[in-house]
Amino acid sequence: MPGKKFHFRLEAVRKLRYLEAERAKVELAEAVGRVVQAREALRASQEELDDLMTRAASGRAITDLRRFAQARSEAIDRAESLRFQVRELEAAELRAKEALAARMRDHQALEDLRARQLEEFKNEADRVDQLALDEFGVIGYSRRQAQSAVR
Repeated sequence: MPGKKFHFRLEAVRKLRYLEAERAKVELAEAVGRVVQAREALRASQEELDDLMTRAASGRAITDLRRFAQARSEAIDRAESLRFQVRELEAAELRAKEALAARMRDHQALEDLRARQLEEFKNEADRVDQLALDEFGVIGYSRRQAQSAVR
């Protein structure tokens, strides 16, 4: 079948699925980055609270008990808020991972379908080529038989 080229009818869909998978990869990377930043902020907040409590335990740098209690309360509130934020961002990261997995499955399914159709196309082209070769062989044999009968 010279001249006939393979054409995958779902090529536009395949490209779209590829772009969706790439977009999902970017979204996952951004979600991971936000989680890392939030964890770092939580760690810094926890260190601030630990430092405040260490100073309180040693008795130094606490001149006003009311200000200490307020600073301690604010540090605890900040840490709790950041813990909640980390949990929310981790959930968003998990959703991004699931979305990426779904996009990759969709893309892979189309790639598999394309590969199967390409293989079928090649098999059909080989079959048609073999039929043509067989036909040429039969024609050549017939001519040789006709020539030998004439002599």
